[in-house]
Amino acid sequence: MIELRDIICRLGDFVLRVDELSLPAGATGLVGPSGSGKTVLLKLLAGLESPARGSIRLDGQRLEQLPAHRRPVGMVFQQACLFPHLDVRGNIAFGLRARGLGRAERQRRVDEIIERLEIERLCRLPVSSLSGGEGQKVALARALVTRPRLLLLDEPLGQVDAHERPRLQGQLQRVVAEDPRLVCLHVTHDRREAELLCSRLAVILGGRILQQGAGPQVRRQPACPFVAAFLASDTVPAPPAGCQQGCLTHHRCDLPPAAGE
Repeated sequence: MIELRDIICRLGDFVLRVDELSLPAGATGLVGPSGSGKTVLLKLLAGLESPARGSIRLDGQRLEQLPAHRRPVGMVFQQACLFPHLDVRGNIAFGLRARGLGRAERQRRVDEIIERLEIERLCRLPVSSLSGGEGQKVALARALVTRPRLLLLDEPLGQVDAHERPRLQGQLQRVVAEDPRLVCLHVTHDRREAELLCSRLAVILGGRILQQGAGPQVRRQPACPFVAAFLASDTVPAPPAGCQQGCLTHHRCDLPPAAGE
């Protein structure tokens, strides 16, 4: 379980405010319009950004003061971002080498994840020749080979060809299902993809988490008009106290700022 409490993170004029966000084992889809804070939240969890205040806990252990290389986190970006000077196996082993694992253990773990993801064929190809989907499989292997507790996916299928996407979706589903302790936060603009791959949803707007919970429940009982419209729900409830509904046209959350702001 990942728990965020009373988080404030400022990047220029943008402020991410997370009063409370709980991410249990399994996959949670993080959805919201561009500029709503999805990637900022991922970077915060990965240790690439630091909060001005608040706590991030993994099973009760504080993470926010740990540097990125000491966090049990794997991350896959929208583009594979493979190292061109390394072959496929070298790319997969990069995180293990950075953690100081010996050669024999690195080789054993790389062999294990290559077999698990069924990417033996890719190891015979130059990195520069890999398709978008093939590159993302290697990037996923690189993220998983360190055995993370938290897997962060930043639109990993956004640039994958349509014919390759179903197979990679299936692999992502298997990865999450095979590890009962793995927490996966999956950022996607594709609401159907979130419904397919994620048992939970969190909706973000203007740096605020508007709603979180089991996917079917969020879709059936949206917390405000924006969530209903964004998820194309048939139910449009009354807005919460303080909501001006400007978000429906301006993609801006008009809820009051967090306490202490």
